[in-house]
Amino acid sequence: MAAIGKVNTHGYDGQSPYRGDDRAPLKTLVTKSNKKFWDSEYGESDATGLSLAESIALDINQMGVSAFVYWQALDSGAWGLIQSNPGDNWIGTPNPKYYVMLQYSRHIRPGMTILSTDDSNTVMAFDTSSKLLVLVTVNSGDSASTVTFDLSSFTTVAGPITAWTTETSGTGALYKSSKANLSAITSTSCDGERFGQSNDSSNVTQLLDHFEKRLGSPQLIMTSTLEVPARPGQVTTEFLQQVLGPLYPSERVVDFQWEPMNIGVIAEVVIFTVQFDLEGSNEAKTQRRFVGKFLRPEFPFESMFAVESKFYNEFTTKAGDAAMKNSAAVVGFPFAIPTAIFTSNVLIVLMFVEAVKTFTCVDGSPPHHIPMLVTKLAQMHARFWNHDGDGLATPAGIGSQLTGEEKRLQFPGCWKDYLDDVVLENSDKTRLTALCQRLSHKADLLKEVHDIVDNGPSSLIHGDFHIANMLLPTDDTDEVTWLLDWATCGRGNPLRDLAFFFIVSVQASHRRVQEATCLEMYHKALTAEKEDVCLPLDKLHQQYKMCVLNQFVILVVYDSLSKSLAANAKTERLREELNVHFREVNHRACLSVLDNVSEKDFELLECDNLASFI
Repeated sequence: MAAIGKVNTHGYDGQSPYRGDDRAPLKTLVTKSNKKFWDSEYGESDATGLSLAESIALDINQMGVSAFVYWQALDSGAWGLIQSNPGDNWIGTPNPKYYVMLQYSRHIRPGMTILSTDDSNTVMAFDTSSKLLVLVTVNSGDSASTVTFDLSSFTTVAGPITAWTTETSGTGALYKSSKANLSAITSTSCDGERFGQSNDSSNVTQLLDHFEKRLGSPQLIMTSTLEVPARPGQVTTEFLQQVLGPLYPSERVVDFQWEPMNIGVIAEVVIFTVQFDLEGSNEAKTQRRFVGKFLRPEFPFESMFAVESKFYNEFTTKAGDAAMKNSAAVVGFPFAIPTAIFTSNVLIVLMFVEAVKTFTCVDGSPPHHIPMLVTKLAQMHARFWNHDGDGLATPAGIGSQLTGEEKRLQFPGCWKDYLDDVVLENSDKTRLTALCQRLSHKADLLKEVHDIVDNGPSSLIHGDFHIANMLLPTDDTDEVTWLLDWATCGRGNPLRDLAFFFIVSVQASHRRVQEATCLEMYHKALTAEKEDVCLPLDKLHQQYKMCVLNQFVILVVYDSLSKSLAANAKTERLREELNVHFREVNHRACLSVLDNVSEKDFELLECDNLASFI
């Protein structure tokens, strides 16, 4: 079993073939073996989605799978979630089962915790970051039924609840939302901390509400829930009062303004200037600033917001929760971390940090700051050496989702267009062309590089460690440096952070002057911080080289995506800035590969001498 990383099960042709007595023993076996468990292929010809809903609920509740994969999303007839014949370039209308799948996949997101329930037709999930409870239940009978949800384990129960209904007949509501207050519910019955949802036959219904932890209590409090605003223009004083009220209990939000910061690619970042009144006082209004980070609706990157929310909730002390320090908060970060006030999968609200300096990646890190930043990075890696990164990005780091096999298949067809767009000296262009041809002709080397990085040393990494994600002190004698944007943090090779930093946020001329010295400085700080860090300097150098090469490959494969993100930025100014940014990063990556990866390194790779790197 040690060689097995994940157990897969398949489900086809509806209910009967896969409902035997072996489901519970299989769950027990996988659980004891501490393996991932997926239903990695599922499909059937029930267009209504009832078979799909029942299978999802049973596979999660009875077998404990952590992923459910529908195999034919696009197919003709009743098999596809969407009717389609890809061979004829034809896409038709969605089957009802598309909306059934949406009930689960849109709201039960990666990283949420599945809670146990005695109703096998109901899936219950909880998001510890956003304090969100999700219940999805299905009625496959011929008549209406009422499911009672007992919330007596929660200290206090309030509302409202948002419900979505899918009628699988295809003639009724496909994804209809409604509101329900627990104090006055039309579609439910409510008694203290119990409520019942009335379900028509052939319905899939989902209920959501928010929770927050009570200090000093293992129980949860259900709070009054306002709709989480997805755009800055949807924010209200009522929402801000709910979010900021616990932080300033004697004050009341009376007004606010917001303005865009015009930064970020997948997020829209704004500054909220909020005015407070002191309750029962005629004193002048108090004004405070906060940062709001909104997920751009055009990008399906909720998981990145979930990771960042998880980081702020689990690794740092939230505003007002000073008593809830976990081990990470006690150990401490060498970087200052912004205070999170509110977190969710679409919005994160942070305290605004005053009196700091910022730098763009194109300008690069000021040279005199580089040694300090490298030292702090080494200290962070050492303090979280071999950290499991549970609940954070898997894999961690920008571009890390690209597998070794995908690199092997895609790089040979991408590198020519990439190099054509990079301005280099003729001699450098010639050398880099030869390097790319070598990787393309022996494409297995690309997977080897990927595996060396993947199987190298391990720590909690930031994953997007560059100068534009830092706030530096205005006084150069002050070393307090704020590190932002933890959306791709998790367990990974720490040298990825270092290679990424020198490629993305250090000008090539400055890198060439400081890189070798900083690698030694990083190693010294790493081993001084934690004695059991076993990474000889020569191995660190080899890992660093492979991380540089790996980052270059990622940039090549993702080049068209990066440029499309720039082209689709919200403002002309941001489009121009991102275009310059991506092109400058590509130029630096090319030079870094030429400076770091030698003929000897290629010979070791081609001899399959991986021990030299790991």
